[in-house]
Amino acid sequence: MPYDLLGPTQSNQFLLANDSVKILSMHSSKGLEFPVVFLPCLDSMPAPSQEVAAEAKLLYVAMTRAMERLHMTHHARSVFVDRLRAALGVGTAARSGSAPA
Repeated sequence: MPYDLLGPTQSNQFLLANDSVKILSMHSSKGLEFPVVFLPCLDSMPAPSQEVAAEAKLLYVAMTRAMERLHMTHHARSVFVDRLRAALGVGTAARSGSAPA
């Protein structure tokens, strides 16, 4: 599968129209748009050395790069995972289709 691996200073050095997977940092994604975006390992956010507000802004930038589909994964709990699950209603009775008691 063809791919382009891009660092923080290289985001302007590839063609978006090329049929390939684009792998780039959240910082590099600012201003770009993609039909599908995958954000793996959300449980690693916020990084211990980073401010929660700054990391939240960075995550927002990354999430809003998706034009059609956004896929996010996590393997453990974190501040952001808990907030996103609550915002999406994941794990609640209403979301799972069962009627409230």
